[in-house]
Amino acid sequence: MHSPTNDSVLTLVFLRNGQGEVENLCMLRLRTEKQPSDAVEALKAAVTEWVASTDKGRDVWDFSCCDLNIGDLDSHDGFADETLLELLRKHGVEYVGCSQALDAAIVSYDKVLVDRVQVDEA
Repeated sequence: MHSPTNDSVLTLVFLRNGQGEVENLCMLRLRTEKQPSDAVEALKAAVTEWVASTDKGRDVWDFSCCDLNIGDLDSHDGFADETLLELLRKHGVEYVGCSQALDAAIVSYDKVLVDRVQVDEA
C-alpha cells in the first residue's frame, strides 16, 4: 500500500440540513492519498468491518438503531478504538481528527466579520 505523505490530509465535511438550515456539521480529517469519494468508501468499508467483527462496533451500531453515521461514531468514541484505527489504515486512510459543531456553533460562511460603521468612522 502506498504510504501517504504527512501533508496529504483530507477534510471530509458531513452536513445535516433541516428546514433550509444546517443543523449539524462534522469535520473528519484523514491522512490519505485517496480522492474524497474513495476516502468515504474506505471509511465505510472500515466501519462496516469494525461493526461486523467487534463488540465495540456492534454496540455503537446497536445504539444508533442500525443507522450509524459520523456523529454516532464520534460521540461514542469510535475513533478511540484501536481496532477501528487499524481497519482504517488497512483501507488506506489514517484518522487525524474529528470535530462536531451543533446548531449553536454554526455560523453562515458569508457572515461579514467587519462592522462597516466603525470602519467608515475611523
